[in-house]
Amino acid sequence: VQAGDHILVTKGIPLEGTAILADDFTSTALRLGLTEADLAEARELMGQVSVIPEAMILAQLGASAMHDVTRGGLLETLLEMASLSKVRIRIDYEKIPMPAVGNRFAEAFGFDPLRMISSGTLAAALPPEKAAKARAALEEAGISFADIGAAEAGEGVRIEGRGEVREYRDVQPEADELARIWEVYAPDEG
Repeated sequence: VQAGDHILVTKGIPLEGTAILADDFTSTALRLGLTEADLAEARELMGQVSVIPEAMILAQLGASAMHDVTRGGLLETLLEMASLSKVRIRIDYEKIPMPAVGNRFAEAFGFDPLRMISSGTLAAALPPEKAAKARAALEEAGISFADIGAAEAGEGVRIEGRGEVREYRDVQPEADELARIWEVYAPDEG
């Protein structure tokens, strides 16, 4: 990642974590106020866990860096990208795409969607002169995405939005919301 690069995120967060909760914690989800329709919608997110189509497109268009959003969620992904590249990544929280069902699960289970596993989401850095072409190619391929921020001189991740600014510096792969939920709630039998 180079200073000045745009940061794009495909599909949204927290895809895989939401789908896993719908499958493994069905009884808890219903008890927490989610509906059968919510569960069905969440399970459909598992069909989006591949990042290969967008990764191929963005690689061909000259992405500086790419990282699938797995354990530790989007925040951990961005921290790893920033740390390895020795830059700061500045993000506008309001621009991060999140399916409504993901938001409902986050509220019900009390998890931070930025720290939830989201396989199927790809974070990519693109030089400014390549960003417009990349956006057009993703649109043409029917892959949803958002331009959520940029890289700049500095270190860590700065997230602005919801009336606050939060700074993160330490890579913490063990800080994973799905693992925490497994400690808080009992999964369904069977």
